[in-house]
Amino acid sequence: MTSIDCQNMGMLKPCRLHKPRVEQAGFAVLKAPEIPSVLVETAFISNPEEEEKLGSEAYQKQLTDALMRGILQYFSRNPPLARYRSI
Repeated sequence: MTSIDCQNMGMLKPCRLHKPRVEQAGFAVLKAPEIPSVLVETAFISNPEEEEKLGSEAYQKQLTDALMRGILQYFSRNPPLARYRSI
């Protein structure tokens, strides 16, 4: 497994990737430029331990809190550009 630093995602400990590199795929939802999107893989339901964690409210809260911290941190470091709008 590959270990990456997940502090940018708001997590406190290193994450592990199940493959040595990040994979890419042509998901339609990620290709629509008018819809800001992110696809997050949180666990494998084929793994009984991970599936059990996903059913835990405490684990779900931990995941959503980490995602929110990561998103807020990303936008604080990379503010969106102002758009010209005519009224």
